Amino acid sequence: MDRIDYDDAGNLDDVAIENVRMFRLEYMDDNRIWIRLYRDNKPDLVFHLEAAGKIAGSHYED
Repeated sequence: MDRIDYDDAGNLDDVAIENVRMFRLEYMDDNRIWIRLYRDNKPDLVFHLEAAGKIAGSHYED
């Protein structure tokens, strides 16, 4: 089951999405990130992340 929760201030807090065919993340500039989750038989989901300063990213395999 998909879950998108917001905190009391209206900010994204916890996101869990099932059955994503493709995940795409793109830095728009230093403090904005665009994310699109492509899904079969459901609408795609789009997220915009913004910060006051530069957003640093990293990844690891688990």
